[in-house]
Amino acid sequence: MKIISILIGFSLLFSCLSFCKGDSLPAGWKYEIVITNPGTKSEGKIGRLFYNGRELAPCFKTVLIGNRSFSYKPGIYLWDFRGYIKNEKTGLKEKTSREKIKKSEIETGWYSAGCNEKKKDTPSSWVWVSRGNIEAFTDPSKLVEFVSEKNLKPILHEEKR
Repeated sequence: MKIISILIGFSLLFSCLSFCKGDSLPAGWKYEIVITNPGTKSEGKIGRLFYNGRELAPCFKTVLIGNRSFSYKPGIYLWDFRGYIKNEKTGLKEKTSREKIKKSEIETGWYSAGCNEKKKDTPSSWVWVSRGNIEAFTDPSKLVEFVSEKNLKPILHEEKR
């Protein structure tokens, strides 16, 4: 039984390592999967996103980082895969609009827009986030201020859009 648990643990570790190796994120970003209660019936996973070492708050339903899309899923059971989960296939594709980003928007660090409404000259490091009727391109270093300004609370249960 102990050997089986060890083998399962190694297979999960290698699958996570191959996942992480093949899907690198832009500079400053890190995605990790934490295994909870390993080797038990209640074994689960938590997907976590970090920018420059700071964990992204569970306040966004969707995060688009470069061409990688993540969805936040709150857990119900201990064995759920919860947190930010990488979407294998995404219909989200950034398209640049004709409108140019304003200097004031760069200074603020975000502007409201759908993922297909990225303004011309938006810094390539910016990410797109959404939750309910809030959609924006934002400087990842300003995400804490964005969450505060929009009064976003952590997602504790499934929300309908």
